[in-house]
Amino acid sequence: MNASRITATRTSVRDSATIVPLGWGRWRILTSTGTVAGLVEELPTPQGTRFRSLRYRWNARAFQAIGEFWRFDDAVSALRNG
Repeated sequence: MNASRITATRTSVRDSATIVPLGWGRWRILTSTGTVAGLVEELPTPQGTRFRSLRYRWNARAFQAIGEFWRFDDAVSALRNG
Protein backbone atom coordinates (compact mmCIF):
# COMPACT_ATOMS: atom_id res chain seq x y z
CA MET A 1 0.00 0.00 0.00
CA ASN A 2 1.31 3.41 -0.89
CA ALA A 3 1.29 5.53 2.27
CA SER A 4 0.60 8.72 0.34
CA ARG A 5 -2.83 7.33 -0.56
CA ILE A 6 -3.94 7.46 3.07
CA THR A 7 -5.53 10.85 3.59
CA ALA A 8 -5.84 12.76 6.83
CA THR A 9 -9.62 12.37 6.81
CA ARG A 10 -9.76 8.60 6.44
CA THR A 11 -9.07 5.63 8.65
CA SER A 12 -8.25 2.34 6.99
CA VAL A 13 -8.37 -1.13 8.46
CA ARG A 14 -5.86 -3.64 7.11
CA ASP A 15 -5.19 -7.16 8.30
CA SER A 16 -6.56 -6.56 11.83
CA ALA A 17 -4.66 -3.27 12.23
CA THR A 18 -6.40 0.10 12.10
CA ILE A 19 -4.36 2.87 10.50
CA VAL A 20 -5.26 6.38 11.61
CA PRO A 21 -3.61 9.29 9.77
CA LEU A 22 -2.28 11.92 12.20
CA GLY A 23 -1.06 14.41 9.63
CA TRP A 24 1.41 14.50 6.81
CA GLY A 25 3.77 11.54 7.10
CA ARG A 26 2.58 10.09 10.42
CA TRP A 27 0.08 7.33 11.25
CA ARG A 28 -1.18 5.75 14.47
CA ILE A 29 -1.50 1.96 14.33
CA LEU A 30 -4.17 0.32 16.51
CA THR A 31 -4.59 -3.37 17.26
CA SER A 32 -7.85 -5.20 16.54
CA THR A 33 -8.93 -4.40 20.13
CA GLY A 34 -8.28 -0.68 19.66
CA THR A 35 -5.08 -0.54 21.71
CA VAL A 36 -2.28 1.68 20.41
CA ALA A 37 0.43 -0.53 18.91
CA GLY A 38 2.58 2.40 17.83
CA LEU A 39 3.29 4.92 15.12
CA VAL A 40 4.67 4.87 11.61
CA GLU A 41 6.59 7.94 10.46
CA GLU A 42 7.56 8.76 6.88
CA LEU A 43 11.25 9.61 6.47
CA PRO A 44 12.46 11.19 3.24
CA THR A 45 16.01 10.08 2.39
CA PRO A 46 18.24 10.64 -0.66
CA GLN A 47 17.60 7.00 -1.65
CA GLY A 48 13.81 7.29 -1.32
CA THR A 49 11.10 7.27 1.32
CA ARG A 50 11.62 5.11 4.42
CA PHE A 51 9.06 4.31 7.11
CA ARG A 52 10.03 4.16 10.80
CA SER A 53 8.02 1.99 13.19
CA LEU A 54 7.74 3.21 16.76
CA ARG A 55 6.23 0.91 19.36
CA TYR A 56 4.46 2.42 22.35
CA ARG A 57 5.82 1.09 25.65
CA TRP A 58 3.09 1.46 28.25
CA ASN A 59 5.41 0.99 31.24
CA ALA A 60 7.74 3.76 30.01
CA ARG A 61 4.93 5.89 28.53
CA ALA A 62 7.15 6.50 25.52
CA PHE A 63 7.76 5.35 21.95
CA GLN A 64 10.71 3.14 21.05
CA ALA A 65 12.03 2.84 17.48
CA ILE A 66 11.86 -0.77 16.31
CA GLY A 67 13.00 -0.40 12.70
CA GLU A 68 13.00 1.44 9.39
CA PHE A 69 11.49 -0.06 6.27
CA TRP A 70 11.23 0.72 2.56
CA ARG A 71 7.56 -0.30 2.43
CA PHE A 72 4.72 1.16 4.50
CA ASP A 73 3.13 -2.30 4.83
CA ASP A 74 6.35 -3.70 6.33
CA ALA A 75 6.45 -0.94 8.94
CA VAL A 76 2.83 -1.67 9.91
CA SER A 77 3.48 -5.42 10.02
CA ALA A 78 6.42 -4.92 12.37
CA LEU A 79 4.06 -3.27 14.85
CA ARG A 80 1.26 -5.77 14.35
CA ASN A 81 3.50 -8.82 14.71
CA GLY A 82 5.75 -7.62 17.50
